[in-house]
Amino acid sequence: MYKIQNLRRIDNEISGNVGKTISLFSRLGVNLLSIDKFNDNKDIISSIVTQRNDVVHHIDDVIIDSYPLLISDRGCKKSCVYGN
Repeated sequence: MYKIQNLRRIDNEISGNVGKTISLFSRLGVNLLSIDKFNDNKDIISSIVTQRNDVVHHIDDVIIDSYPLLISDRGCKKSCVYGN
């Protein structure tokens, strides 16, 4: 039986990235590339994961770029309303 620490380490290594998944399962003794269903679906899974990551990173960039504007806009509204 795995210890909790080992399960956490595995959980941290599980990824939607096909290459990382192949590597992790290989270290666990499973050759995913020998499984036809895996090979049939790995390209579409990789495409979906890449598209999802692009969206997430785009949203992160927008939030990082917009945060100072939101803060300064809020400050302006506060000073306009309260006269500070």
